[in-house]
Amino acid sequence: MPIRSRNLTSDTRIKAARRPLKIIELRVAGMSMPLIAAKMKCSLPVVHRIITRELAKLTEKLAETTAQARQLALQRCEEHYHQARPKACAAIGKRTRPRHSHPPAEGCNAP
Repeated sequence: MPIRSRNLTSDTRIKAARRPLKIIELRVAGMSMPLIAAKMKCSLPVVHRIITRELAKLTEKLAETTAQARQLALQRCEEHYHQARPKACAAIGKRTRPRHSHPPAEGCNAP
């Protein structure tokens, strides 16, 4: 049902904006869709359409948030890598350098 009022704060628009919220609240509370339709005085397909639309919006927002979180985590990992890499390379370099020379192998240790 299209909203005919052009005033953004009209009573009709406010009721129309609250309706999906109320339907979602009832569904989250465990009420079945036929009971929600009866309580909200609308048809079952309308309840289903509203729930489906609101879940799609939520899924889209969640996907955006997930992508942002993933990007932030990747940036942090790269920062830590660039900070730790010189220290790690220096530590590896120190360990791989011979600390003292070994005498040539003799006896049973000879090749």
